[in-house]
Amino acid sequence: MYTTGQLAKKCNVSIRTIQYYDRRGLLHAKRTENGLRHYDDHDLKQLQEILIYKQLGFSLKDIQQIINDTDIPYKV
Repeated sequence: MYTTGQLAKKCNVSIRTIQYYDRRGLLHAKRTENGLRHYDDHDLKQLQEILIYKQLGFSLKDIQQIINDTDIPYKV
């Protein structure tokens, strides 16, 4: 499990970026009893995919559609 700060550091993005992606539904943090966000390895992989798609010029709306589309057999 990763805290928001650990995940941000691992992927070289800001904490605010991760929080924003969480609010947009691109990431899905698990909440602790005291409300802290925690992320697992699936979230790490998902964030890495998001960042690759961003580098390729995709909008967040398009990225969300790609991530949620189960008909796409291969993703980044």
